[in-house]
Amino acid sequence: MTCTLDISFLEGQDFQNSLRVLCCFFQIEQIHEEQLQCIKAFYSGKDVYLSTMTGYGKSFVYQSLPLLHDLLIEQAVGTSIAIVICPLVSLMIDQVSYIQSLGLSAAAIYSGQDPKILADIEEGIYSYVYVSPESLLSVERWRIMLSYPTFKGHCITVCIDEAHCISHWYVHSFKPSVNMTLFEQ
Repeated sequence: MTCTLDISFLEGQDFQNSLRVLCCFFQIEQIHEEQLQCIKAFYSGKDVYLSTMTGYGKSFVYQSLPLLHDLLIEQAVGTSIAIVICPLVSLMIDQVSYIQSLGLSAAAIYSGQDPKILADIEEGIYSYVYVSPESLLSVERWRIMLSYPTFKGHCITVCIDEAHCISHWYVHSFKPSVNMTLFEQ
């Protein structure tokens, strides 16, 4: 899924103002140059991969996208959706808690999750949906969810957190019944 904006827009005052709002919202003093390059690359329609040291702010890049998108196209905050594929439930729970502490809507899909939250995820209630690669691929409910009108119309990105683990997911983590061709595409 790509979100493209006119490149001149990415240099304009509206974009700069939206970045300032992001800094306030996420309680950071400034956006690192690498983060800004990734955000601009995303809005230029490019795939983005960011590998930096722990604590640098990689998560900020994908966490900023739904809010920034809502600001840029002047729609209600909370309309845009990011799906974040994450290999660890504990990390998903920490990320969801952090995003919720900022006043944004977030939830995670994992075994044992409250059924009401899972139903709300399907309804598009959350701007940030965290899901394990196993759940996304092996549970038909979540694969089908991606074709719902809510997700087709509002999902602006699918991100992979801890992307350095991808090669291990295929070899070690999945049951033989999981259709890996969906992941490979």
